[in-house]
Order: sequence, then C-alpha cells, then structure tokens
Amino acid sequence: MIYVIGQEPIEQKIERHIYTPENCNKIRYHMEIQGGFHIPNCIYLDQQSLSIRIHCLNQILGGQELNMKVQAIISDRNKSIEANPLMYFQIILISDKFIKNTTAPMFAEPIKDQILIEGEIFTLFFPDILDIDQSGYEIEYKLGVCQLFTKVIRNSLEFEPELGYTGTFEITVILKDKQNSNAINKYTFKVNVLPNQDLNETEIERIQSIKQNAKGYLKAKIKRVTNIGQVYIVFN
Repeated sequence: MIYVIGQEPIEQKIERHIYTPENCNKIRYHMEIQGGFHIPNCIYLDQQSLSIRIHCLNQILGGQELNMKVQAIISDRNKSIEANPLMYFQIILISDKFIKNTTAPMFAEPIKDQILIEGEIFTLFFPDILDIDQSGYEIEYKLGVCQLFTKVIRNSLEFEPELGYTGTFEITVILKDKQNSNAINKYTFKVNVLPNQDLNETEIERIQSIKQNAKGYLKAKIKRVTNIGQVYIVFN
C-alpha cells in the first residue's frame, strides 16, 4: 500500500482466522513490523472491523517502507497460541513535499527477484505505475543476457529460457518522465533460471553438446552487395 502523508485515511481489510483448536475460543490479532521496529501511532489495527487504518500527518515519516505482518493469537484461560501469519504486506509512506518536487514516474512497489525453470514460459506483470503529475512516461529495459529468452509485452515481460540456459541474470527497468528526461526511476532485479529436474542425463548431455559445438561456428554479416552481384561479408 502507498500512502501520501496528509491525505484522507485509507483502510486495508484482513481475513478473519477460521480454524481454532478445541477449547480455544478467544482470538485477537497482532500487527508488527518485520525486524521488530516500532509501528508509528498513525498506523493501527482495528480488532472490531478487522482492518488496518492509516492516517499519518507527520511529514518526517516520509520515505519509510514498512514490511508488515498480521498474525492471529488464539488463547484460552491458561495459554496463548500464535497461528500462522494471515498476511504479509508493505506500507510505503510518501511525503507530499516529495510529490510536489518530483515528476519521476514510479512503480507502486518494487519488482521482486524471479525464479524460473529452464524450458518453461513465465510472464512477469509489473506493479501499477504511479504517474504523479500525469505528464506521461516511457519504459526502457536493460535485459542483458536475458534478451535471448525474453519478450517485452506491454507492462510485462515474458520469459522462455531454452533448455541449457541456467544461472542468475540481472534486468534493469527504467521509468522516464516524457516531459523531463532527467526524472527517472531505476528498478533492478535478478532472474534465477533453475535446471529442469524432469530432464534425464541423456537429454542434458545432448544440450551441452549442442552448446559446445555452437561455439565453433563463425558469425558473419553481409556488409555490401555490388551492382554486379559481388557480396562482401564480415566475420566476427
């Protein structure tokens, strides 16, 4: 969730915990910041409506990214039991001064590192883009090695790593303001392509052999064709 400090309150509903052990009939909900940090007083959990309410006015809080966890506490007369966490979420507090002084478009949340399996197709959909001053934006990509198995589709990337393409790669996505080329935000994330466990040893050896043989090929491009049909070729 993104909250601009000083704006109207916003709420986030949480799901009610369903299962309770026998004789444990009292449930309360606990919210905390991962890492044990103090929760600002302007963010609180309403036990009755089961919602998280945010209404912050202090501009000093601007720029904080809070990784939150909500957990159900089930208890009887003698003891309390912590249930599995109901939900994890992130709260990003933005100062209204920051909004007034920048036109850089931004994602509503960071892009997480991705785990892929070789030979399988996966589509990464980007988070919502915040165009604060509504001046329009452009997206640039630095795909590196990933360009060999990545298609750029509107607001998403489609990965299809061929068998044999395993390892960890890096991608950078750049959001640019259309009217101010200096107003940019960069997001870098990793793509980890894991081996396909369904392949047998014979198939793996065949793939490795193909890749080894491919290293022996020369790459060439046509530089010029004359009017009498002569072709000039440049080898890499």
